[in-house]
Amino acid sequence: MSRIQQQLKRPAIEAIKELQTREVLKQLFEQLATVHSQITDSQNEAEKRAVVIPIEDLAAGADIAARGVFGTSTLKNTELLAIGILSQGTPAGIDNSNTCVITVTDDAANTIVTKTYNAATAFPDNDYDSLGALNAANKVLVGDEHLLFSITNGVAADTPAMLLIIEYRNV
Repeated sequence: MSRIQQQLKRPAIEAIKELQTREVLKQLFEQLATVHSQITDSQNEAEKRAVVIPIEDLAAGADIAARGVFGTSTLKNTELLAIGILSQGTPAGIDNSNTCVITVTDDAANTIVTKTYNAATAFPDNDYDSLGALNAANKVLVGDEHLLFSITNGVAADTPAMLLIIEYRNV
């Protein structure tokens, strides 16, 4: 092959290599985008947290009024995902005349969730129970807001110790 032919062939070979490099880079960027998406999804899952607050055994007719149980950082908003209780004993005396009402509000007295236990809705016996769907308008706490826990027992309603479980994530 003459020197002129070699010089003409060199730009064609370089052009082919450049096209191959571009295709490889395109494939790499597509793979990186997929991996980034997977990492972001797993980070969002990892951001879900839970806090567990012990609540004492209450005698029949005893109540708790607006006890602070959870606070948020001034730097982040917090989205509440679920709130429930894990009973650590057997309740007694809860019926339609002696209900047990559990309410969680923010510090502006906006109800986030409330549940009434009675004859039809049994208080959990050594078991977990969700307090229900969270109020969509109030379930995002803006920096430095707090949650307050209240329980109102009828005269004969005797609730065991329990754990209040709050699932949340920072947004």
